[in-house]
Amino acid sequence: QEGNATAQAAAADDAIKADPNPNDPNLAILYYVKGQGLIMNATVDAKGHYVLPPDCMAAYKKYLELAPKGQFAADVTGILQQAAK
Repeated sequence: QEGNATAQAAAADDAIKADPNPNDPNLAILYYVKGQGLIMNATVDAKGHYVLPPDCMAAYKKYLELAPKGQFAADVTGILQQAAK
């Protein structure tokens, strides 16, 4: 689903739902892919903070839960730190 952020997020979500173990560490990359697809719908507030769609923030948080030292952990942490509280 490369190049189609909505389809990318939906495909990742379908794959996540297909796994009977929601805490499977192998799902981390799918949560990252889902977050990357959903971040395309983010906006920026007057203070310059990202306003992430709720599902995007949840996907990124789940990625960090499953892979706190994963390949994309620093990127995801940075995005969440820049997000509006």
